[in-house]
Amino acid sequence: QRPTTQVNEGDLVLNFAKACKQGGALEQNFCSLFVQPFFDAVDEDCDGKITNMQFRLLMTSFKAPSNEADLTFKKLDTKRTMKLELKDVHHAIAEYFFSEDNKSNLKQLWGVLVSYKRPEDFPQLDFKPFWEGKMRTMFRRLDIKQRGKLQCDDFILIGRALAQRGHLDKKKTHVVMKAMLNIWVKFIAVDKDGRHYAHVTEKEFVHNLREMVNTEFRYEIGQMGWTFFKAVEIDGNGSISLQEYRNLQEAWNVGRDEADGMFKVIDTDKDGKVTFDEYLNAWCDYFFSEDTNSPYKSFFGPVIVRHQDNR
Repeated sequence: QRPTTQVNEGDLVLNFAKACKQGGALEQNFCSLFVQPFFDAVDEDCDGKITNMQFRLLMTSFKAPSNEADLTFKKLDTKRTMKLELKDVHHAIAEYFFSEDNKSNLKQLWGVLVSYKRPEDFPQLDFKPFWEGKMRTMFRRLDIKQRGKLQCDDFILIGRALAQRGHLDKKKTHVVMKAMLNIWVKFIAVDKDGRHYAHVTEKEFVHNLREMVNTEFRYEIGQMGWTFFKAVEIDGNGSISLQEYRNLQEAWNVGRDEADGMFKVIDTDKDGKVTFDEYLNAWCDYFFSEDTNSPYKSFFGPVIVRHQDNR
């Protein structure tokens, strides 16, 4: 049987938990199977030791924040030799995967721990009119040219607006544009069977989402939210400011007062910034909740109750 070529987040967690319970074989062979191949890949001079820069390269290749990689290096380099051996790196990564100590100083090896309510944590939907209204509201926000259908150029315009409002340089603009095109190609212009569309009508948009949210493809909704977040949080600090959030909302014609109001709702700890967890909590609630009293129901603006026939 051919191995699966991609695994979603929920399956990864379940598979790893299952492997950990099978007699400890994974933990015993973890260094040779997982750590050593990557260690050897960055140990360019093959001396069995890696520098801070090489350790940072190893960790950031897995999307770990570079500042967390540097902090971890300092924690592990107890002898202050400015180099780590294989056993040091194995200790850090193994503790991350196999320890359940919430006080471990290595628990943020790959960044701040995820704590948002994920797509798989929500129950199945009944697709009530309120839910459809939310999806139609989102569609009309993304329909920048107001043609009654979404096309790639709508997302290009959103990306350009983000770059212009954020006064981004060429490199950061490229990151934003790539994220917006990924959203169009991977999440909007495709259905659950892999068919791609040149344009998507409002009816098709709602239908495709209905086909996704109650199936194994619901994790894709979370990935779409992550991509939107990263399109705004381009500095890699794990949060977006009020101005960055305004830039995103105003890119699809949400008024400033409306954007500021929703920012305050999403910023649950009231520290003046929206973290990844806070953003994804709101995002997933919007797609997977049918609660008409949800504080996140206006994530894309006031909910449309009835759609127009010509859409």
